[in-house]
Amino acid sequence: MEKYLLTVKEVIEYTGIGQNRIYELIKKGDIKAVKVGRYNRIHRLELEKFLDEAVREGIQL
Repeated sequence: MEKYLLTVKEVIEYTGIGQNRIYELIKKGDIKAVKVGRYNRIHRLELEKFLDEAVREGIQL
């Protein structure tokens, strides 16, 4: 069973994008995140949607 919400660390491992860049993308709203307590969690499908869009539009990560 795949996880529904990913930690920032898991997103880094999954994408290879650096931690600072992940937090920057969250802050800008490019990657949607929810707060669970004081931690950010990223919805797996939203992350995949963002990555697909980045590839299509040639967004530099």
